[in-house]
Amino acid sequence: MPGNGGARAAAVAACALVGVLVLAGCSGGGGRDEGGDAPIAHVAVRTTDDAGPYGGMTPRQELAKAEEAMRQVSAMTVDMDQQQGGRRVHLTAAITAGGGCALAEQAAGDSVQVIGTRDNTYLKADDAFWRAHGGPDGSRVAAALDGKWLRLDQRPSATEFAGYCSVAGFMSATSSNLGQGAVVRGRPATLDGKAVLTLVHTTPGHRATVRVAATGTPYILRSDISGAGGSAGTGSAATDAATESVTFSGFGRPPRISPPPPGATVALAALGVSHLSV
Repeated sequence: MPGNGGARAAAVAACALVGVLVLAGCSGGGGRDEGGDAPIAHVAVRTTDDAGPYGGMTPRQELAKAEEAMRQVSAMTVDMDQQQGGRRVHLTAAITAGGGCALAEQAAGDSVQVIGTRDNTYLKADDAFWRAHGGPDGSRVAAALDGKWLRLDQRPSATEFAGYCSVAGFMSATSSNLGQGAVVRGRPATLDGKAVLTLVHTTPGHRATVRVAATGTPYILRSDISGAGGSAGTGSAATDAATESVTFSGFGRPPRISPPPPGATVALAALGVSHLSV
């Protein structure tokens, strides 16, 4: 799903927290190799003349069809790894069509969790994060939120996490600009034992290799992105040379998402702080 991204999550569904913490990508498995340098996709030993769900489409049409299938899903999980300038970001997220979400992110020593329900958004982070993002009140914020969730009293759609709290928001921010660049079909391959169609979308300085289910519903199963000035199919943005790998799974299997217990939450207004960047 190659596309250009912005600096913050509201526009790119990757959630850059104050430009420091990138929320770019609850894991459902699928697509990630456990073998270190082992290839992520193997050339299929056998192929078939069956056109599957594509019916003789061009590569550009195939990619468009895959993106449309992703827009129609009721829920999915995303697992993303990004390397940029020596900095690694790992994020897992469960996204639903109805606006519920749950995500966890680790980057630059920070750890952040987000729960989004239909009516509210909750954020939990470690002490170092609150000290860094609490401004002059950082120490007091960290003490008040020690082990607790910050309740933003806003629906996810009104927060920086909107792109990861609805399928529509995620796809809106990450869908390809198929009018640009070239889309070509790679060799038939398998991914985790499943036959996949490999589509490569290139624009100047940017390359995305997208693996789409070859049979059944044409969901995108994995995107591997390299280049500068943007990313593809993940909702994140890069301003320097970066690599990103994203796997998609859990299609149509909504996660169970519940708000934290009231006693484990602190309302944003109750903190009484002059500055808090989340």
